[in-house]
Amino acid sequence: MTGWSSRRAVPCAMPAPDPFAPFLDPLERLALPYCITGSVAASVYGEPRLTADIDVVLLLKAQDIGALRPAFPEDGYYVPPEYAILRKREFLREGGSDRHIRDIRFILAATAIDRAFLEREVSRLGVQAEWSKSAGGDQPK
Repeated sequence: MTGWSSRRAVPCAMPAPDPFAPFLDPLERLALPYCITGSVAASVYGEPRLTADIDVVLLLKAQDIGALRPAFPEDGYYVPPEYAILRKREFLREGGSDRHIRDIRFILAATAIDRAFLEREVSRLGVQAEWSKSAGGDQPK
């Protein structure tokens, strides 16, 4: 027997939700070539593991770029930079790699942020120590 099989004697009447659909369906509709990489791909081909994200690599032509924004509207996909920074601080606290520090430094250097909000959340989440691992004066007090 090839492929996946089920132990159920009777097929389930309710299909399992596809957690990738919100990200991949728009790419399929636009007929954009993509591949899944990172932990998800490693889990398919190797040992399954928990991940908090999905890494998708697109093969885009210049004329394809304009179609991405309407396919992924801000109200459904946009994550404010402050939330990305805070989550990366939590990953760092949980033993994450230095790539989170580099990511945060790039975000702070390239993006306007709501510093007052960030300062409140840093305190609330208890990630002040992680701020000290960032570059110089770019972190909240």
